[in-house]
Amino acid sequence: MPFQPDEIYVYKANSAVPSGQITKDDDLHEEFLGYYNNMFSSSFLSALFGGRLSGYELSSNQISTSQKIYNQFENPYVKFKYDSEIALTYKNGREYKSKYDSTKTVTFKELYFEVDETNGLSEFKIYVIDYNSSLSGDKTHYVEVTLRANTYDLSQNLKHFHNSLVG
Repeated sequence: MPFQPDEIYVYKANSAVPSGQITKDDDLHEEFLGYYNNMFSSSFLSALFGGRLSGYELSSNQISTSQKIYNQFENPYVKFKYDSEIALTYKNGREYKSKYDSTKTVTFKELYFEVDETNGLSEFKIYVIDYNSSLSGDKTHYVEVTLRANTYDLSQNLKHFHNSLVG
């Protein structure tokens, strides 16, 4: 599957320190992505970053570099980390340009999402960190991807991925 994260970090609620880390070579990698992909009706990562997904909204925001996106999370959360930059695309496949510099395409190497225990489709947000803004300046830009997903199965199995720190 294209766009698989190279590393997956699992965090407990209100923690900045990962309680689990899964690398691409780890047996848990495919298992985790299986739960993740089951939250959606099609492979979300392939569809979103290949410009083939409909039914989502994009909005740009920024935070100061001293703040962290996960500080606003109330539930356990996950970080996907990629070795290479990936361009964020619209539904039609066009690259998403930065709200703060319209000449630059938003690229990312990490994204975050919360995992709650709601059973059934509910609003689900993925926070894509703009890689270029994270390298310089006093503000980090991010794009909020809002769609609907069912996080119940992943939340019920998240404990399995805690304490999987590579090391």
